[in-house]
Amino acid sequence: KQAVYRRAARPLEERAAGTDVETDAAEKQLLRLLAEGRVESGTVTADDFITESRRELAKKLLAGMTPGAILEEIEDEQQRDQAAALLEKDSGADQEKELRMTGDCLRILHRKRIEQKIAQLREQLPQMTGEDKRSTLLKIQELTKARQTAGRKE
Repeated sequence: KQAVYRRAARPLEERAAGTDVETDAAEKQLLRLLAEGRVESGTVTADDFITESRRELAKKLLAGMTPGAILEEIEDEQQRDQAAALLEKDSGADQEKELRMTGDCLRILHRKRIEQKIAQLREQLPQMTGEDKRSTLLKIQELTKARQTAGRKE
């Protein structure tokens, strides 16, 4: 018999958020690195985050708030528990790995942002005609090329 492997189920709140596993992991890792103070100033901005709730956490961390102060500020118990689970977990990064981990996370999020833009343009495509449709197809083609190089290390 061959072994059968199953993926672990993601928590319901993560599935409801509609983020994919790769984006989810990248955002969490970046937040952990920020919480530990392992990201150089100017390397990461809150706009790098796709998920709104994590973008807000990043803004607070980048403004200099400590994870403890952020948790005290959150009134909703469920949100506080989620933030605590995220911010209090160790990133697993040592000095040699932290820059590479940050770069990897940013590349993933950049690629996901491009994929979202492509999907948005494809949804608009059926309503377009003529020159608008042609320019949108060209834009999709450019974004597709950018997506292919976005995931590569420099």
